[in-house]
Amino acid sequence: MTFWIWVLLAHGVSWKPLPHARVFQVFYDNGTPMAYALVEAQLKDSQKTLEFEADSLGRIFFVPPDSGTWILKVSDGLGHGVVIPVQTSGVPSRAPNTLPPWQKALFGASLIWGIAGTAFYFLGRRRRAYS
Repeated sequence: MTFWIWVLLAHGVSWKPLPHARVFQVFYDNGTPMAYALVEAQLKDSQKTLEFEADSLGRIFFVPPDSGTWILKVSDGLGHGVVIPVQTSGVPSRAPNTLPPWQKALFGASLIWGIAGTAFYFLGRRRRAYS
């Protein structure tokens, strides 16, 4: 009898947010993590879809590329699943890596110094070989 109760409890799936933002853990009702569960993330009112897997402890690390409401559909492929709504706003766009002017100048001077130093090294070697 106890075995059947355990089997019936395994069919329910719950989720809880972990202390970090947009990190969730999915697990069965008996506390067992849904290891390597399939996750399909879809931006609400859009065709944009992402697919990935949970890790071995049932953790989902989701970094949304766009703002909006994302629907995470988690499934273990055996009929167990849960839907997690994730509201995101103000997702920072990926700005190109820009350097401050002093770093650009230092990089340029280092590049010129390295090219010139290499050229003078080989020119000096060649002159010594003919002497």
